Amino acid sequence: AAAASSPDEAADDSDATDGEEAPLRFAVGDAMRGGGGGERIVLVFADASGRWPGKGFFRSVSALSGKPQAHEADEAARGSSELPELTLQAAYEAAHENGDLSLGDAHLVECGSGLAVCLLVVLKRDKRAPHGTPPDLCAASLDAALARLAPVAARRGASLHSPRLPSGGGGGAWYSVERLLRKHAAVQTTVYYFKR
Repeated sequence: AAAASSPDEAADDSDATDGEEAPLRFAVGDAMRGGGGGERIVLVFADASGRWPGKGFFRSVSALSGKPQAHEADEAARGSSELPELTLQAAYEAAHENGDLSLGDAHLVECGSGLAVCLLVVLKRDKRAPHGTPPDLCAASLDAALARLAPVAARRGASLHSPRLPSGGGGGAWYSVERLLRKHAAVQTTVYYFKR
């Protein structure tokens, strides 16, 4: 599948061949502020460390996420569990403290006003690496997490909004991410390039 010719275009990439794959749209901007009517689910690629980064996309997520209630994306399989009113960062840290952050998890956090954030626990840190080394993307974990999220998003008729991972470090496998988004997302999905 070919990508949009330019990230400045928000054109549909609808050359999917097998009817099961949803087309991806590409846009320039911040996935947290992405447009579109109806319910939006923003994807956040996280690790299981329980440490919330204060930079980049996580700063944007923190600023707009408000005080959510957390639910597992695979709520049908495990039943829903609610946390007290917490910031998204506090919900992530509480999930870690309770041993509920494992590779392949998809934690859906309701933020109100038609916005939800899905924490996809798909980044793996090498504990032997020097401090500041970015985590690596685990494609098998992303496959599992998106498989959990997809039926929830489809049932809600929500659109998915994802930042494009940087090309270095954990983003080296971006084309695996794109392939898995196409495989699992049966709803409109927009990938955002952040304009610097």
